[in-house]
Amino acid sequence: MTHLEYYISDITFHDENGRDFHAPGIHYINGFSPQTNQILIDSVPCGTYTSMTCHIGLSHALNVSHSLTNTAENVNMAWPDNMGGGYHFLKMEGYVKTPIATSGYVVHLGTDTSLVTCIMTQYLDVFAIRSEWNMTMNINEWYRSPAVYNLLTDGNNTMGNPSLMSRIAGNGYDVFTLQLN
Repeated sequence: MTHLEYYISDITFHDENGRDFHAPGIHYINGFSPQTNQILIDSVPCGTYTSMTCHIGLSHALNVSHSLTNTAENVNMAWPDNMGGGYHFLKMEGYVKTPIATSGYVVHLGTDTSLVTCIMTQYLDVFAIRSEWNMTMNINEWYRSPAVYNLLTDGNNTMGNPSLMSRIAGNGYDVFTLQLN
């Protein structure tokens, strides 16, 4: 992989009693830029949470062209207006090597139909002073389940292809794991 960028939004902590805590904000992540790889959420109420959910991408209300702050990152994540506008939710790019050849791939998700809801089901204890968690993306999960996706035979460019974007997005629910730091 040579390129990985995405947005995380709508982070929600779910507690044992069925209450939810929604953390505000849209978070831009560049997998190769350490300064974007930390999200600070400093207002989570203390307690035990049974799961956390988030979106990779932006909800319909937020996925509007030119609605995010005019930074280089947001401008570069713009989804073409002639394809519906808004923003890329995810950009994964790189090369696949086989014994015969090397082939490039461009996996891009965007548009409301490819919004990914990630679910991390595990107990999260948030303490009064500070709790730090590592959220790790397993890139392989995008291609495994529930639909096996082979970049060489199923398509190495998803942008603008609703069927291919849907298959990749459908695999995104479990790409993250959480570990106490």
